[in-house]
Amino acid sequence: MPKLLTGPIREWLKAQFSVRQYDAWACSELGRCLRWQWFRRTEAEWEPPKNVLNMMRSFEVGNAVDAMVKRWLIGTFGDEFTPDVEVRKPEWDLLGHMDGLHTKPAVIEVKSAASFSYSKIGDAPEKAYFWKQAHAYLWCAEVDEGILLILNLDSKTWKEIEYTLDWEVIAQIMSDLTVLSEALMRGEPPVPDYECSQSDHRNCPFTKVCRETR
Repeated sequence: MPKLLTGPIREWLKAQFSVRQYDAWACSELGRCLRWQWFRRTEAEWEPPKNVLNMMRSFEVGNAVDAMVKRWLIGTFGDEFTPDVEVRKPEWDLLGHMDGLHTKPAVIEVKSAASFSYSKIGDAPEKAYFWKQAHAYLWCAEVDEGILLILNLDSKTWKEIEYTLDWEVIAQIMSDLTVLSEALMRGEPPVPDYECSQSDHRNCPFTKVCRETR
């Protein structure tokens, strides 16, 4: 007898952990491996990651915290703060959705993390997965300054990190976008840019299709 619940549960998980589809490369995914970005853009078949329930819980909490912080920013700064700003760099086929823009002017981006990730960020945000994303927002919005508000979901502490546009990071982004666009024109994914670790596989919805196309 086939398992009655397995199929519906998998479909429900896929619907909950939906991979967002854009008509451009996404700023929010610039820190991920190039093959992930290519598979996402081309709507490749994907499966929920093994730890999808933990990830969904983290996303739900993180989204709730982000919404709370945005309400506070609106209440504190009023018209000086604009939430949920869409930005584009058409010549690079790049699209982003920033948490907000202050009239300073400064990009404001809110990130939430568990203690382990929070401690890894430390005082070196340039090593964080979202560093390219944060710079892409500055680049697209054509502003020179940004503020990262990093929230620790476990200890309820936070840190405010000010950063300025770094053209070396933008050059890395340009290089990534060039590789991605060339692969899109060829109709095949980029060459793997690094060997995925076990933790990468656990978090990646494209593991199966990625292995099949290596």
